[in-house]
Amino acid sequence: MNHTKMIEIGIGKEGVKSGAIGGFYIAVFFSITLDMINWIFKDNYRWTNWLGTVSTDIVKAAISIAATLIAGTLVSVFSLAIVEVIVVIGTGLYVGYELNKLDGNYHITDSVIKALNHIDKKTSKLADETYKVSFNSAREVISLARVDVNKIGLFYNNVVSQGLVF
Repeated sequence: MNHTKMIEIGIGKEGVKSGAIGGFYIAVFFSITLDMINWIFKDNYRWTNWLGTVSTDIVKAAISIAATLIAGTLVSVFSLAIVEVIVVIGTGLYVGYELNKLDGNYHITDSVIKALNHIDKKTSKLADETYKVSFNSAREVISLARVDVNKIGLFYNNVVSQGLVF
């Protein structure tokens, strides 16, 4: 009786679920690792390339895992364990392959990277402009403060010299 429960948990719905989650973690780990290597060793590989590639890889892995879970759950009800394993692995590989093909055809990852580069340029320009405005504003405030201090000093000296303040 215990052996039957272990087989159901290891191969049935729970087995498919734990295998899919493990596959997702492995896919994300390899994506992050490979993109870190690219970031370190490629000259023109920026943080935007890393973030764009890892982001799309995570989405592709999640879609692939969802398809794997659905296929595995459907097959686990109607077939043997070996068929379930073959269907789950085959579904994961097929969906991942097709998603990579779609990405290549529609340049989804490239579009994400391009958008991140655009945002980076805009925020860099905004930061530069903000710095310039802040610096110029601070300079103006300081120069106005000097003028005001001098005016206040002159006013005070006039008041004192006229004997209005003790």
